[in-house]
Amino acid sequence: MQGKRMFPPFYKPSGTYLGLCAEGRLLVLTAFPYTGRIQTLTRDRCLQMNRWVQEMCRAPQ
Repeated sequence: MQGKRMFPPFYKPSGTYLGLCAEGRLLVLTAFPYTGRIQTLTRDRCLQMNRWVQEMCRAPQ
């Protein structure tokens, strides 16, 4: 999924998340490319996101 647009143009988090982002402490994962439509979150997509995080935790820093 790397390289595909996951958020709308000029997206920025709000509230507490904005502060965390500015500090470099926010990671937002999304199961879908950005389409502007509501999409159904399935168990398979959740499991895929879990695998992404597992891979990131194993990756050398």
